[in-house]
Amino acid sequence: GGPNGASSLARRGSRLGLGGTVVLRSAAMQLSQRGQMQYTLLPGTDCDDTDEPQPKSPPVPLEVLREERGKLDELEQDVLTRLENFNLLWESRREPLAKELEAVQSQKVKLDADIIFAEQLLKEPEMPEPPGPPYLAWVEGSIFPVVSNVIVALNLASMIFSVQLEHLGLADPVDNIFLVWYIFELGAKAAYHQRNLFLGKLQIVSWNWLDLMIVLGGILDQWLMAMIATLSGAGPGGAANALGAIKFLRFLRVLRILKFVRAVLEGDASWTTHPPFEIFMSGVIAMNAVVMSLELDVQWSGWVIVENAFMLVYTFELIMKLKLQGCTFFYNIGNLIWNYLD
Repeated sequence: GGPNGASSLARRGSRLGLGGTVVLRSAAMQLSQRGQMQYTLLPGTDCDDTDEPQPKSPPVPLEVLREERGKLDELEQDVLTRLENFNLLWESRREPLAKELEAVQSQKVKLDADIIFAEQLLKEPEMPEPPGPPYLAWVEGSIFPVVSNVIVALNLASMIFSVQLEHLGLADPVDNIFLVWYIFELGAKAAYHQRNLFLGKLQIVSWNWLDLMIVLGGILDQWLMAMIATLSGAGPGGAANALGAIKFLRFLRVLRILKFVRAVLEGDASWTTHPPFEIFMSGVIAMNAVVMSLELDVQWSGWVIVENAFMLVYTFELIMKLKLQGCTFFYNIGNLIWNYLD
């Protein structure tokens, strides 16, 4: 209280800003007037006599302190509100720029894929003009190779989980389905390219010879062994001994992995950025969610195969993205979070 208290309140108000200064200066004026009344010197007293005890001023009323605190709370809330409004204004101005940057980077990725595709069109064709009928041109189209690569990937998964398939009694039917597809694929290519399929540049036709070895090995291993055993009248053990030399043909199944490697190295991954593939992946994700809910209610040993099929599709998508985007997959700001989530 007193003049010293008034000057102290005035200094505090100056540090609190304009609003705080007005509030505290008002309180300081009241204290100053009260102090002048309390410190009026009596006649005959020496104002320079410091030995005399100074009278104590009464404390500031509690109501005044509470009123001062309330006004400071209001001032603090006003500052916080203005700060929040500033942050909202900053975010509202930043958000359109961030979306524009993401759109530009996405367009860059698609344009890079189109450039790669255009460069491939300018290259010298790997094989001569097919002499086969024109209605078989779908063999070298954009859909048939994709279907072939997906089937090769599924075949690779069936090889990995062959033990589970045998436990379910599905190993032989699944192998026969894949073999029928490989025969159909090779036959369609042979009908379209004819002699050019196996005669030409070594780095090109060597893959076709590999396909031929896989098909012939599969026919001998999966079909002819059982046929010979049936015609000879020998039991399974005798047939295995008689045809033990053909066992090495099972090694050709492992060579099917090279078909997938070829698809990754030589395939065109630009189609993964087109809407049909994105719709397909959205359907796979939705189907996976349904399967996860069914697994909680339905007990079935085959769920592990279904789950690994989904995992195979996701892995294939990730490999295609890495092939298409290269090192930019790891630092592209537009899709950084989604890429690392994949």
